Amino acid sequence: MSIGQHFWAPKGWESDLFSSIDLDWIPRYMVLDEEGKIKLFKAIKANDEEIIKHIN
Repeated sequence: MSIGQHFWAPKGWESDLFSSIDLDWIPRYMVLDEEGKIKLFKAIKANDEEIIKHIN
């Protein structure tokens, strides 16, 4: 089961999405607040304790 949004960048590392958020690792899990602001930027595993902390 997949949760959240998944993005595909046809230009790979050269994509606007990757460069705008300075993405340097895939997979990457991020937590955003209700306003769309990034609260957690760099979680590499879906079960990262920081993800759970930010969601609760």
